[in-house]
Amino acid sequence: HKCIYIYTHTHRYVEHDRRFLEASQAERARGERDLAEKLCRASIQVNPRRQEAWNNLGCLQRDAGDFASALGSFQSSIDIESSYQEGWVNLGTCEGLAGNIDKAVETGRHAVEMNQLDATAHYNLGCSLDSAGDEKGAVSEFSAAIGLNSMDAEAHHQRGQLSLRMGDVQGAESDLKKASLLLPNTGAVFNDLGVCLYEKGDSKGALGAFMRAVEIDPKDEQAADNAAALKQYLGMK
Repeated sequence: HKCIYIYTHTHRYVEHDRRFLEASQAERARGERDLAEKLCRASIQVNPRRQEAWNNLGCLQRDAGDFASALGSFQSSIDIESSYQEGWVNLGTCEGLAGNIDKAVETGRHAVEMNQLDATAHYNLGCSLDSAGDEKGAVSEFSAAIGLNSMDAEAHHQRGQLSLRMGDVQGAESDLKKASLLLPNTGAVFNDLGVCLYEKGDSKGALGAFMRAVEIDPKDEQAADNAAALKQYLGMK
């Protein structure tokens, strides 16, 4: 008799709750927030000690503007294991968004201490320090983020804005030009670059930046007003 060989598949076994978690992450990436939250809660129901699920639920709640619930979810992720640094990073961010700046700075410092090589932790602490009025501290943290990741466009943007406010036009120009290359479709970056170039005395360059900002977002009233005022100043129609 002829032998018939049956080839079996090698299966990738996963924990049941992690299947829900991975499905939730996929739905969030697709923009299906409500479904993502349902799947995240399903993961937590199966395994209430899944830190990533509590953290991801907090991100979904934060993005929806429900800061109180998000704070609770991030805290739950930390309560399971206090060394869960990502939970601390997100908790600090959410505290800042909720208006508790002093607490955001405290939590942000703790997150940075837990992992000095986390560029996101440095960036978020920089944002909190800026909100607290500590401009030099904020610049230091944005610089740390850039030192860890030179392609961190938002860190370049934020440091550029701060440098401009602090009177360092040259430093601001360098950062804002880098940010404009990394974020070529973000009007706010070009508007800020335009302000910087105007302060430098480069009116034509400033106008070009303002016009680019308006081209990206025709509803950007600030950039449109800046462009109109500069055109008037230059005697252009």
